[in-house]
Amino acid sequence: MYPAQIAAWKRKALEGSPGLFSDRGEKDGREEDALKARFYEQIGQLKVELDWLKRRLGTHD
Repeated sequence: MYPAQIAAWKRKALEGSPGLFSDRGEKDGREEDALKARFYEQIGQLKVELDWLKRRLGTHD
């Protein structure tokens, strides 16, 4: 290895190191948001189905 190449790699690693860990947090946040959105969608669908069943059976809250 050439010292100049190693120095260039080191400089590039030091410049990019703050982003190495911050992207991970953003990705986890996006995954959590997507999971929450799916859960809320399922809750909404179940509520619609429950309301429909209550109307069919003539039961009210």
